[in-house]
Amino acid sequence: MIHHGWKQVDVKATGAICPVPGCGTLTIAYRCANSDLQALQEEPCEFICDQCGFEFMASGHDLLFQSVPRDWLLAQVSHA
Repeated sequence: MIHHGWKQVDVKATGAICPVPGCGTLTIAYRCANSDLQALQEEPCEFICDQCGFEFMASGHDLLFQSVPRDWLLAQVSHA
């Protein structure tokens, strides 16, 4: 959750693989959660690859995941 002024904004993460041949980097985009889940799933997401800088759009079957809480991706992972 991000604080924007006096309001808290719920942020969701969406992930896709960079389509540039030879890159294939997992690329993550963040956006505000939308109360209309179907619209959130149908709207294409804009990504910029951290590795090669390629800008691309992805939606539907091109996404690895969508609407994941941002905190889940930032949680510390420990090994047993």
